Amino acid sequence: MRANRRIEKDLSYSRTSRSPKLIEQIGLFNTTTFAFLLLVFFASASGISVIRATHDYRHLFISLQESREHSNQLGVIWGQLLIEQSTFGVDGRIEQKAVELLEMRVPAVEEIVMAKF
Repeated sequence: MRANRRIEKDLSYSRTSRSPKLIEQIGLFNTTTFAFLLLVFFASASGISVIRATHDYRHLFISLQESREHSNQLGVIWGQLLIEQSTFGVDGRIEQKAVELLEMRVPAVEEIVMAKF
C-alpha cells in the first residue's frame, strides 16, 4: 500500500509540474533574442530584395541592348532605302527604263498637240 501511495505521489507531482516548452527553452520570449531574430529576418529580406533588384536590372539592361541593336539595324535598312529611292528617282533612269521596258519615245514636234480649255 505504501508503494501505491509513492507511485500516486510521483504521478501527482509529474502532473502538477510542467516541463518547459521548446519556445521557452530556446528563449524566444527573451527581448534580446526576439530583437536579434527580427534583425536577422529583416537583413535576410533586404538581401533577397537586393538580389531581386539586381536580377531585374540585368534583364532590363539586356532588353535595352537588344532594342538598341534592333534600332541600329533599322537605321541601316532606312539608309539603304534612301539610297535606293534616290537612285530610282533620277530622271535619266526613269527615261531609260521607259524606253527599254515600255518602248516609249520622245514625240516629234509635229506629233505634239496643244489642248485648249
